[in-house]
Amino acid sequence: MLDSVWAYDICDPEAPAKRLLAMGRDPEAAAEDNEPTGLLVSDGDPTVKRLLGTSSTNMENRSRWRWFVTQQHGDNLVYEIAKAR
Repeated sequence: MLDSVWAYDICDPEAPAKRLLAMGRDPEAAAEDNEPTGLLVSDGDPTVKRLLGTSSTNMENRSRWRWFVTQQHGDNLVYEIAKAR
């Protein structure tokens, strides 16, 4: 009963997919899937010029990147994916 976000190595199409995140159902979504519906990575700069991936300069400082995943149905929560401390 887990819905997942999968990671793919786009440089090696033969590499197997890896599960990045698995989500269970919350009580409010008992009759529906509780699938993750979006994965967002941001360095906090809202300008179009600084969208991640638009230039090599904004890909260098990965320590500023924050990762979020959204959940559809049920509580419709947004989770931040953080490095274990």
